[in-house]
Amino acid sequence: METKFARLFGFKKLSIVDDIVSSVIDETKLKLCLLIGACGVDEREVDKCEAEVSECMYKKYGVRREEKDGNLKNYDCDVVIIDSSLIPAEEFVIDYDDAFTISSERICDSENWISEDLPFENEESFKTFLNKILDIGTITIKNISGINKDERSGIIRNETFKIILNRPHIEDFIIGIYRVKNALDDAWYELYSKIKVVKYKDNNVEIEVEFDHGC
Repeated sequence: METKFARLFGFKKLSIVDDIVSSVIDETKLKLCLLIGACGVDEREVDKCEAEVSECMYKKYGVRREEKDGNLKNYDCDVVIIDSSLIPAEEFVIDYDDAFTISSERICDSENWISEDLPFENEESFKTFLNKILDIGTITIKNISGINKDERSGIIRNETFKIILNRPHIEDFIIGIYRVKNALDDAWYELYSKIKVVKYKDNNVEIEVEFDHGC
């Protein structure tokens, strides 16, 4: 099943898909979209603006807040609990240049990459690659790692751990994985790990996503 799924992207190994997903989710500005796009916070000031971000998300989406206690005792402000499906798609912003550079490096270094040619040559062809529609009916994405209990991991917490996509582009698929993260504004104490194809039937796919919690 995993080989069949990988071929939808043009690869022979699912690990190459993992490399690209990780590059986009963990290593680019996608993780900052909520802070910059929704709240207008300068990325250089992110670490200093947690209270402002929390207040902004609360006002913008009407989500609930949890007082700091327990595993979240070190926060200087409330934790925002949000349903990631409430966030408009346009607020998920990919830094294509960074994502292309990091993805290319990871793929070239991967022991599972057996071709001399990359699937994309520059930022523009990388955009074209991400814009490819996957030849599939639906993809169900489920986060099986659940709640991140590490007190250092983000103040914007998502509790929607399952999403269903209909004939998505590759970019939609990657953002779908991002949407099921628990700590949406963190890319250090909650990192993408891997996907596992658990069902592939009647042109519909179900995958499980794992995230590493803690350092």
